[in-house]
Amino acid sequence: MSFGRAFRLVAVALGGLAVVLTIICVVNVVRTRAFLADSVVATGQVVELVARQSCEDDQDDEDRRVCTIAYAPRIFFTTADGRDVDFVSGTASSPPSYAEGDVVDVRYRPARPADARIDSVAGVWLAVIITGSLAVVFAGMCAVWVVLAVRFRRE
Repeated sequence: MSFGRAFRLVAVALGGLAVVLTIICVVNVVRTRAFLADSVVATGQVVELVARQSCEDDQDDEDRRVCTIAYAPRIFFTTADGRDVDFVSGTASSPPSYAEGDVVDVRYRPARPADARIDSVAGVWLAVIITGSLAVVFAGMCAVWVVLAVRFRRE
């Protein structure tokens, strides 16, 4: 197999991945916009920080695992019709973005208040930002591999 053909195959794979990520990003944008259109805002309070542990094998020592802890805020709020809701945010960070007692705005759909989100860029748009950024990165990598494929085809 020639270098030009190998570069073309990698470019096609990267381009395909960029297309899939773009489609996922567009679906996330549509879902997020629908959520924003159907949701209302309430004021909530952080009542607890929930620790989430994530572990993976150490690359230098395969018998050792490296674990990290991120903290997701557990938030209590009252809906417009008087229902009390308690939820754990889907977004966790280390160090924690919030402290117990912090007051935050939350967005929720009146029909499903337990599926609330913190009303912030990360709380509402994080999935779009991640998939969109990855799509751009893989599209850029694809472009580089296309250029390499063209160069090696000429040689």
